[in-house]
Amino acid sequence: MIPEFEACIHATSGKMKTEDVKSCINELLFNPSPEQVDNELLTIVLLKEKARHLDFLKGYTKWNTVGTWEQYPNEKNVLIEVQFKDTKDERVGNKLMELLERLNRKEIKEEQIYARTTPIEETTLH
Repeated sequence: MIPEFEACIHATSGKMKTEDVKSCINELLFNPSPEQVDNELLTIVLLKEKARHLDFLKGYTKWNTVGTWEQYPNEKNVLIEVQFKDTKDERVGNKLMELLERLNRKEIKEEQIYARTTPIEETTLH
């Protein structure tokens, strides 16, 4: 298995096994390196029936939501939020997007996964 910050940041996600992708997502989110200093919030929105694919995450907040997407009115969705630390050059956030896209292609199988990161100005978590 890959974990460890540098291995995950430099791994070629297209060649990674699904379990390695999951391990790296957890590594980057929950085991920050000393260079991860900026507070960020990862937000992912998925169909409720597909949210189980993210149960591997070590910690998150999950919200039941309803979304309308063009021809799909009132879809039952789940919004998942995870606070994490990013590097000044946003390498962690960029790598998380890449890894989530890989996980989507291999396991979740949505046409397109929706995920974003947002800076957090103040937080009680350190």
